[in-house]
Amino acid sequence: MKHIILHKRYLLKAVGYALLLTTLSGCNKILQVDLPADRIQADKVFEDEISADAAVNGIYARQVGRISDNTYYYMLTGGMTMWGGWSSDELKYSGTNIFFPLVEANKLDPEYNTIYQAIWMPAYSDIYHINAAIEGLLGSQRIGNTLKKQLLGECYFLRAFYYFYLTQLFGDLPLIDHTNYNTNGSLGRTPARLIIQFIDDDLKKAHENSSTEKINGKLARVNRSIVEAFMARFYLCNEQWDKAYYYSGNSMTNSFFSLEEDHNRIFKRQSRETIWYFDNTRNYSIVTGEGYTFGVPGFISSYMRNEMIDAFDTTVDIRWKKWVLRKKVGDKEYCVPYKYKQASIDVSLKDEDYVVLRLAEQYLIHAEASIHLEKTEDALAGIDSVRRRAGLDLLSLRAPRPVDKKALQQLLEDEKRREFFCEWGHRWFDLKRWPGYTNPGVKRADEVLSVIKPGWKSSAMLFPIPESERMLNPNLSQNEGYPQ
Repeated sequence: MKHIILHKRYLLKAVGYALLLTTLSGCNKILQVDLPADRIQADKVFEDEISADAAVNGIYARQVGRISDNTYYYMLTGGMTMWGGWSSDELKYSGTNIFFPLVEANKLDPEYNTIYQAIWMPAYSDIYHINAAIEGLLGSQRIGNTLKKQLLGECYFLRAFYYFYLTQLFGDLPLIDHTNYNTNGSLGRTPARLIIQFIDDDLKKAHENSSTEKINGKLARVNRSIVEAFMARFYLCNEQWDKAYYYSGNSMTNSFFSLEEDHNRIFKRQSRETIWYFDNTRNYSIVTGEGYTFGVPGFISSYMRNEMIDAFDTTVDIRWKKWVLRKKVGDKEYCVPYKYKQASIDVSLKDEDYVVLRLAEQYLIHAEASIHLEKTEDALAGIDSVRRRAGLDLLSLRAPRPVDKKALQQLLEDEKRREFFCEWGHRWFDLKRWPGYTNPGVKRADEVLSVIKPGWKSSAMLFPIPESERMLNPNLSQNEGYPQ
């Protein structure tokens, strides 16, 4: 408990120092700043363009740096894949951690501190960095307008990105958009609908400010193409079909991107399909969380559920052949995801980056939005783009052609399940947002998971607020279905 209390009282002050000091290593500056009583003074960081750019770049470095520590499966470095895979019908856990079987059983215990260490604390720590950068940029008179707009666009996007995943996982939660750590440590939970509006506002500001070009010739830092691709996902999840259709269409016609024909190239560096990736060229011994989890020979901690395996036509689907590895441990054989081929290797041999957004999702977003907008031809074309690459028959050539809205939605679900299995929690989030087929009054998660997981409860669609955080903040209520 002592380290938790220290975190709560002093971490936000410490990360403020980190923003001022450690993220500036690239420009060889050391700043000594007297801190006011209740707020991090970040003005010095934003006195010139080099240090301002280094501070924002440091936010990305914090994300990627956690890839080297897979103890907890941090939210943005493999955690969404693992936590989403266990929570849904994709993965079974077979390791020795005593907490992760509870994730798989959808019986999370808020007393276990793993949720706090893997998701809550890192996310809010990074959000604090982002807020400090936004305040510093807005208050700076020394940075050129072009760079200031670019950096603000990146920060607004990153804040929206974090809050999107936090609301997906927890629902209502504290909405912190400032650096006054005396007040943000006692905030209650903001309703998710208001956080969604906040995310929308941040994405619009990101779109307005972000660069239209690749930053440093790469897609590792956020530009407008990345913003638009994520806006398509965000609007789809919030059933704003026309906006999802529009922004996914922009991504599909963007000359930066095209579908890779070779499945083994999709997650490689310089893949034409990648819209946004975390740059793993830094000196880390692990390329990706997924590569480390599934790729180490002779070791297995999680494997694909039979329900996930049965979703594939294993005789035809190229994804089964290229993206699934059969690993033998002892006298048993397991199937594991094999999208990332590299595990723990010499950093000089790395040729994979951690893909966050890719073009195939935009085709399926466009297809799903088209179903709801009654644009049948566009829906078929979007699904067929992914099926054709996988070696499957084209829906548009079937006789009779599928045109019923419910049938198209089922076909889309099947295709997205196969294309994005064990990738960023897509399946888990989709099951939670789609209505049931036999009973539209429940969610697909209720229909699917109640069959394969004993004692399934709808309340498990939200994770519990960490009890360690609630002990320090009496204004934090708990989600339904967990001890209050």
